[in-house]
Amino acid sequence: MSRTKPFATARSRAVTRGIARSATVLLIAVMSLPVLAAASHGANVPDFQPVQPAGGDALLALGGNIKWVALLGIPAVFFAGLVCLGFGKIVDHRGAHRIGMGMTLSAVGVAIAVGAGIPFLNSFTG
Repeated sequence: MSRTKPFATARSRAVTRGIARSATVLLIAVMSLPVLAAASHGANVPDFQPVQPAGGDALLALGGNIKWVALLGIPAVFFAGLVCLGFGKIVDHRGAHRIGMGMTLSAVGVAIAVGAGIPFLNSFTG
């Protein structure tokens, strides 16, 4: 006795989702064409000069302090992770070893992200 499937299979749902995503990307591309055309033909877009807001120096100082604390925290977390990793290995404590490995790898990942992110953000500001 063969039964018909009342619902679509997982594969057909995935294909439908893929088609919907492709249609969305195509729609966004088509909608952005007038903007790109205007920009490429030298649209008359005013060039505003930046004006520093009141209290801007304090905000810049606060941002600089946060950046330096974060940059000093990366090696601190890395070495704390190494200590935790070594402690977990020495006393054969799986949880401490796993936490130390996570801390160490997280510090390496954050260092890579910061190392790539700061020049990337500075490329926007000049």
